Amino acid sequence: RKLATYLTETTFVKREFDVLNSTTTPNTSKIFKKVGPILVPESHKAAQQTVSQRIELLQRQIAEQEALLTRLEASIVEKRQVLQ
Repeated sequence: RKLATYLTETTFVKREFDVLNSTTTPNTSKIFKKVGPILVPESHKAAQQTVSQRIELLQRQIAEQEALLTRLEASIVEKRQVLQ
């Protein structure tokens, strides 16, 4: 569930970047990245790449978790059959 929540949040950030890019020129708005207790300026391109990479990572992690869950469910069914 956490991964799905993170994916939803990150997708929302990507949509915000899309809105930002369609309404302003990249040089007129500033993007900041939170590093510990401070905000550090970040370029538009770097921020967008980070968000895209995070989405890809989360999608891969979700797929891995689903595959693991499927294998575990198959193992449970197999062990139930042995017990019956």
